[in-house]
Amino acid sequence: MIKPTLDEIASHCKQAINMALNKDGETSYTLSFDIVATEQELDFIFYCPSALLLNQELYNRLTSIISTNAYPYFTVFPQPSPVLVPWETDNVHKARAWAFPWRREISKRLVVDDIDSFLDLNTKNGNIWLMRNYFVNINSLTSVAIMGLSGSGKTMLTKWLNSNIARMGKVITIDPKGSKDLVWWARDNDQEIIYPSPDVSKSDFLSKVNDKLSQVLQVVYKRQSEYLKSHDNINKKFLPVVVTIDELSALTTGANKRIVDSFFSLLQTITLLARESNVHLILISQELDAKTIPTSVRSQCNLRILMGLVNSKSCQYLFPDYDVSSIVVPSGVATGIIQKINSDEVPAITPFLAPTVKGW
Repeated sequence: MIKPTLDEIASHCKQAINMALNKDGETSYTLSFDIVATEQELDFIFYCPSALLLNQELYNRLTSIISTNAYPYFTVFPQPSPVLVPWETDNVHKARAWAFPWRREISKRLVVDDIDSFLDLNTKNGNIWLMRNYFVNINSLTSVAIMGLSGSGKTMLTKWLNSNIARMGKVITIDPKGSKDLVWWARDNDQEIIYPSPDVSKSDFLSKVNDKLSQVLQVVYKRQSEYLKSHDNINKKFLPVVVTIDELSALTTGANKRIVDSFFSLLQTITLLARESNVHLILISQELDAKTIPTSVRSQCNLRILMGLVNSKSCQYLFPDYDVSSIVVPSGVATGIIQKINSDEVPAITPFLAPTVKGW
């Protein structure tokens, strides 16, 4: 496939915007705006003052137009508010522009033929590959939130995350459903698994979970004590300890309120304190509302994945500040959107395709 140049993409997007925004004669033909494309972003340079109402609604509309017309050559990242940048010019009327961050190419699914060979080769530096052109590093994670309806691919994605992390450290899986995929994965990989037996009540099982989380919290405190002992220990690296909790709502629904409150308190403490200790949570549920997970815990998660249906309703918990209607979500199974938040990259929401592992 022949890839268009930046000038060709800019011209194509300009034509699309002219046709969609032909309002009160405000087009590029009347010098109301211009379009410039770079590798990092597309800039909408507008003449000011303008008859165009330069607000969030217009920015979101432009994002949708650009996203569709830049596909499949660029992936455009929606923003929670307009990105205003200065424009180098002597013309005071054109000294500013709206920037629309993007990235070359589109999201592509990672297909793994031999999982052992792949993990041996790719997990040495703490990287967890989630797509062919997308990875996260365990050392930059706080906690992970995964949400999606039943059948959207959450369990297989969780199994993939656990498989990567098990090569780096310890995984403790809490599965209130007793899923055969996660239980047998843990057994086959010599990792700890906690799941309910038929004769145990929900409150008793949640109490058992709280006991385990209390032990994990003690690990956090111990590691904090280690790197506070001396300056030599400040940069000490600890092996990752990750607690994976599948289907949070099944864990708390019907349990004693006092025990649920203790569970929520433990989650809050771990997410707030544990990052420097390299202790992390992976939290999975069909819904991530305030009844399922404390708001403070959800807001601390810096890797957020929504599987399955993507719309304003399904995004209200993980991506409340974003208009996701402009995102070109891939078709097929185990797809959705993903966002990683750290100090090194723009916190972009990206179309997501979960890895496929042959034999799973």
